[in-house]
Amino acid sequence: ELTIKRLRDEARALDRSRAFGLRPDIGTAPDRRHAAARSDGDLDSGDTRSPLSDADWHASLRRAPGTARRRVAALGLIALGVRPIAPGAPPAPSSPAFCPATALIPEPDVFLRLTLPDDLAGRFLAAVETSRRQLTEQVEPIPWDVDWPVDDHSPDGTPSPGDNTSPRPAAAATPALLAARTFSIRCRRIPAWVGLLALIEDFVATWDPDERADDVPDDPVLVRDGWRCVAPGCSSRRNLEVHHVLYRSRGGGDEEWNRVCLCRFHHQRGEHGGLARCTGRAPLGLTWRLGAGEIASWYRNERRIRSPASSPVEA
Repeated sequence: ELTIKRLRDEARALDRSRAFGLRPDIGTAPDRRHAAARSDGDLDSGDTRSPLSDADWHASLRRAPGTARRRVAALGLIALGVRPIAPGAPPAPSSPAFCPATALIPEPDVFLRLTLPDDLAGRFLAAVETSRRQLTEQVEPIPWDVDWPVDDHSPDGTPSPGDNTSPRPAAAATPALLAARTFSIRCRRIPAWVGLLALIEDFVATWDPDERADDVPDDPVLVRDGWRCVAPGCSSRRNLEVHHVLYRSRGGGDEEWNRVCLCRFHHQRGEHGGLARCTGRAPLGLTWRLGAGEIASWYRNERRIRSPASSPVEA
């Protein structure tokens, strides 16, 4: 019995792997139509995706500085039809693999539906529209037949003499700018999804930039655990603390297998407050007890297990 936390982790990891071309895109439309036509209503085996192993699941949680930026940039290029993207490598938006002048206009066959309160929905749509208009103002002045993206500066960093052309974005154009240029060249209105992509790019550029790498703790335990509490079912990323599985007062050391990332509640009120207990070796050999007494439940790798005390013992 897996926790919702792990099911969501696996779904996200599988979707990323499929987007990056690491896993086959199973469950295609013909398979779904065939499954829907079956009288018994059961799904074909082709519509299911194999679950991840414990090792693959935990490896998908790793979040080193720059992970968010690389993922957003790579997925943005995939939205433009640039495939494949080498996983783990920073994508090159201005590479010859994509040219706004010759690329096909992306026409996704999916629809994003968000259910939000009225006031929040209004502000969200306004932010997307503002971002879309800003992109329009950046790319519309560029003549359609001009090579782009280019820099308006000479190699020494000064403006090129006699250059009276319209301002152009830098050569390291983001996928959102490339998408905007692609639609602009064809006299098409830049769609809302490009504005949303620009908002996401701005967010990860603010919170996950290269210059912040030195300010982010480089504790390998935090990177390994994905900057998230590892207590079963908990997805908190706030007030994180490092817990020693075998307490230092009992001889525990600072080895990575003896340290895990916990939120303040599960650390102070759980482990040190008697409401939780973990034993074993991190990251995949931990056994968790949540709760106390008769209501206690036991977990390993986000999977509910029997209480060790109730396990059969051989005579």
